[in-house]
Amino acid sequence: RNGVFINEEIIENGLARPLTYKDTAHHSEDFKEAYYNAYEDRKGFFTKYDTESLDASIVKSNLTDFLGKVIWIEFEVDRSNKNSFQSNDALVEIREEEKELFFTDNANFENYDGKKIRVFGEIWEENDKPKILLRAPFELKIIN
Repeated sequence: RNGVFINEEIIENGLARPLTYKDTAHHSEDFKEAYYNAYEDRKGFFTKYDTESLDASIVKSNLTDFLGKVIWIEFEVDRSNKNSFQSNDALVEIREEEKELFFTDNANFENYDGKKIRVFGEIWEENDKPKILLRAPFELKIIN
């Protein structure tokens, strides 16, 4: 309405994270740009981007307190494959649609076993542990 695309506006203000589907794919680049703008301007949940991370075991043991919150978690990767990292305390996945949109270098996450990582995102729950759906490269930091 009035030339404003509400989905893009919400993302650009850091109030939502992009989730790409085939029926919205024609807006994917707009969503990507809006997400990067929110990150660069530290809008919305990105005001928490420069904060410390929590060990995933702490988040797991208090999972109901963290559900829906956007935070940093860190853990050592026990198992990785092309689209996920996991440990006994956390799971991080990237959907193929966001991987193609944000990780244009065809990132492969298979060789992360034994590495300690920090991941920024909204806490979901899967199998009684925190889960983050990775969206962009700036949401993942390798510690060692």
